[in-house]
Amino acid sequence: LVLVRTIENGVDKPNRVRWNSTTFGPAGGFNTALVGANSIEVSETSSEPLTGGFVIGERAFLTRAHEILELIPNDTDAVFSIESRVSGTGLISPYSVAVVENTAFFIGSDNIYMFDGSSLRAIGDPVLDAVCPLFEARGNDQLRPIGVIYPRRGEYHLLLGFTNETIFVYDYLRQRWSERDMTPPGSAQDGPTTMGTVSAALYSGALET
Repeated sequence: LVLVRTIENGVDKPNRVRWNSTTFGPAGGFNTALVGANSIEVSETSSEPLTGGFVIGERAFLTRAHEILELIPNDTDAVFSIESRVSGTGLISPYSVAVVENTAFFIGSDNIYMFDGSSLRAIGDPVLDAVCPLFEARGNDQLRPIGVIYPRRGEYHLLLGFTNETIFVYDYLRQRWSERDMTPPGSAQDGPTTMGTVSAALYSGALET
């Protein structure tokens, strides 16, 4: 279990990565006195704060707003090294990440991207006008977008947060975007919340509000 950008004793650690003890497991395992538990400060390539992370296959990646790094275990005590994989583009909305078939989808610093661990491809041009407010946003505005995978249809669903009644849908099998109105008839409840409660089994990922 790896934590990215921890808050410890009420203090934000913007470049810290912490992992649990490999001997004692997650319960209490973040105590650095236990064998295998430790932390590192990720500052080799930039002082820009960490924004999140994701796993593709057996590879773990860390993100900044303008960089993607790989977290690499380099001995039996699970001590990690860091290597930069993408420079100039990263992740600004941590909850927009969704992974399927060894590909991660997320909102980057200037577009919506898909990343397979090797190549990064911008896919968001058709919906860029709707996403643009995020690129100059600050603070919590960047945390609102939520992404999930709908595997039955081969779709990446993206709820931006400031357009609550619309989900932007990327069909990654046919490589095309569409919009979907998700407000239930006769209900004051936002549609994505209802979908997450009633039919969560359809999704891989978590819907939050």
